[in-house]
Parts: sequence; C-alpha cells; structure tokens
Amino acid sequence: MPVNSRQRKELKAAAHHLKPVIRIGQHGVSEGVIAETDISLNTHELIKVHVQQGERNERLAAVEKLCQQVSAELIHHIGKVFIIYRKRQESANKTFAPHDVKHRSQAKKASSAHLFHVKAKK
Repeated sequence: MPVNSRQRKELKAAAHHLKPVIRIGQHGVSEGVIAETDISLNTHELIKVHVQQGERNERLAAVEKLCQQVSAELIHHIGKVFIIYRKRQESANKTFAPHDVKHRSQAKKASSAHLFHVKAKK
C-alpha cells in the first residue's frame, strides 16, 4: 500500500531520532541483511538503513532491492542513510522496541504498572 505525502511527512518526523539498525557493507544486500531487515521491520515498522557502498546510484539501487525483497517502502534518504517503512501485520505481536520508550525509567514504570494491576486484581 503506497504511502501518501502526509503520511510520508509524519514518518520522516518519527524517524528523525532513530539510529540506523541495518548496515549494508561491501557485500551488498545478502540473505543475512534481508533476514535482519525483515525482523527489524516486524518489530519496529520504521527503520533507518546505513549503506556504506560507493556511489549514489549504487546505494539507491541496493536499498530499492532490499525494499523489494522485504516488501517495504523507501520513505526518504539523505546521503548514505535511508528510511524504510513497512506496516506491521495485524497478527504480529508488538514487543517493547528500543525506540518505543524514550527512557529506561518509562519502561520500568510500564512493566511495574502492569504488575501492580495484576496484583490488584487478586
């Protein structure tokens, strides 16, 4: 499903603080890179990819190949960093992702709040 311009703008803003989680090196788009990208997209939906290959056309071709392999959409790119998005399937369970929680204290509060509600129901 293509992303419209408004969604693209929101996704670019959401990806601003993210660090690249996938790095494509001298061996290009390998099976391992494809598998890791698929796992990352299942977990996060929106990721950044850093491509260390040569020229601009080569980098763009590598990311387009990766997007095609994992059924994702290229949102934006600046230099060697690309933003990729794939909507999470409804059946996939959401887990705590590093960029879902801004600070560790929030994660602790969320998990302790869950435990409190479980204990309170007893």
